[in-house]
Amino acid sequence: MSAGAYVLVKFDNREKLPAALEALSGSKDIARWDAVDGHYNLVLRLTDNRKSVEDKIRKMEGFSGLSSCELQTGGEEDVPLSTEYCYSYVFIEAERFKQKAVQTALAKNEAVVFCSPVSGGCDLIALVRGESFDIIDRTVNDFIRPLDGVLRLKQERVILLDRM
Repeated sequence: MSAGAYVLVKFDNREKLPAALEALSGSKDIARWDAVDGHYNLVLRLTDNRKSVEDKIRKMEGFSGLSSCELQTGGEEDVPLSTEYCYSYVFIEAERFKQKAVQTALAKNEAVVFCSPVSGGCDLIALVRGESFDIIDRTVNDFIRPLDGVLRLKQERVILLDRM
C-alpha cells in the first residue's frame, strides 16, 4: 500500500485552474490541494489512487504538464494553512547519502512546517512558512539552499485563494 504522493500540475492557461479544482473537488483520493505560483499551478497531496487522479487531470482542458513524487513514509500530518502566514513548497533534490541529514536539518528549522522523503521528481518535499514571501525566500536562500547535500531545488509559492 502506498503512503500517497504529491502531484504537481501545470496548465497552459491559469484561467483553467478554477474549473480543474471544481472537477477534482469530490475526489476522496485527494487529501489536500494548494494553488501555487511558480513552475506549476497546483500541488495535490494524494492518498492512494494516484493513477486514477493523474488520468483525470491529463484529460482536463488546458492541462500541459504533470510531475509525481511518491511519499516514502506515511504519517505526514495534514497541516492546515493559517491565513496569518505565507507558505511555499520546496522540492529538493539531494545527494543520495546526505538526504537524511538534509531532512534532519530541515526538521530543526522552525520555519519548516514539514519535510517528507519522496521518490520521483525530487528527494524531499518541505513546506516552509513565513510572515511574508520575502522571509520565506531568505529562509530558502540562506538556510536550505546552502545545506550540505542539497543539489537543486524548486520553490512553489502557495496562493491562498481566500486572500484574493
